[in-house]
Amino acid sequence: MNLIDLVKGQLTPELMNAASGFLGESSQATTKGFDAAIPSILGGILNNSKIPA
Repeated sequence: MNLIDLVKGQLTPELMNAASGFLGESSQATTKGFDAAIPSILGGILNNSKIPA
């Protein structure tokens, strides 16, 4: 199970079209941006959720 793939699976074409319209970008550019941002966002969440030993 890959967490990144699970999150990307939630990005439906309808959601990407809505985000594209909101951002004023093409669907292709928006999808590319989300694909690049998801690993960074998940990495930040994981780093901030670590409990110090």
